[in-house]
Amino acid sequence: MQWADLMEILHRTDIALFGVLSGSQGYTRGEFFLIDSPNPTIKEFIKISTHAKAIRAALHELTGHNYKLGLFKKKSTEQAPRRDPLEDLLSKARENHIQIEEH
Repeated sequence: MQWADLMEILHRTDIALFGVLSGSQGYTRGEFFLIDSPNPTIKEFIKISTHAKAIRAALHELTGHNYKLGLFKKKSTEQAPRRDPLEDLLSKARENHIQIEEH
């Protein structure tokens, strides 16, 4: 199944959903069809039964399978610890041999 084929069906059957899914991708994983979308609105859209049914119907038309819907969750990247800008300023001052009085 190609994402473009799914989008073509949704363009005919649910134009609002088609718009929300623009720029998205989908993956099958077991009995699930996972949607990877940059649009945060998709989370609310697939909770609405008419939109969920439209996706499932399009998937069934293309694949013959009945998938459960879900959202693709990207692995969270570890964030670097936040740096204190004042510590950075003090560090630069020390590097430039600026006297610092600490109280």
